[in-house]
Amino acid sequence: MWLDKESQIDLLAYSPFAELITNITANERLNPLTIGLFGRWGAGKSTLLKLVEKNIEERDETKKKFVCISLNSWVFEGYDDAKSAIMERLLRTLMDNQSAFEGLKDEIRSLIGRISLCEKKL
Repeated sequence: MWLDKESQIDLLAYSPFAELITNITANERLNPLTIGLFGRWGAGKSTLLKLVEKNIEERDETKKKFVCISLNSWVFEGYDDAKSAIMERLLRTLMDNQSAFEGLKDEIRSLIGRISLCEKKL
């Protein structure tokens, strides 16, 4: 059985790509933007994302300007409404762990409440 775990070490020489993605996301003229990352199983998509996350954390240790939130979509595979589950996870992570969002906790709680209401109706 193959190990399905991203590497903390750049064994695939993806650092230049991670640096490029980090620079693009930091460029305010290019935001908002969406970046798609496609590849076969085992190609190193998760490893590349971990390298980008490491670059972002090194660039902004205080987490005041950049926030990197990792979501593993496989966790939500069996959910009837995966979109609600992902949004709830995203908002809870922002509320609990991100110092950049201290002033937004009440608004985030309100949004989480809306998601919970939507799930109960389903």
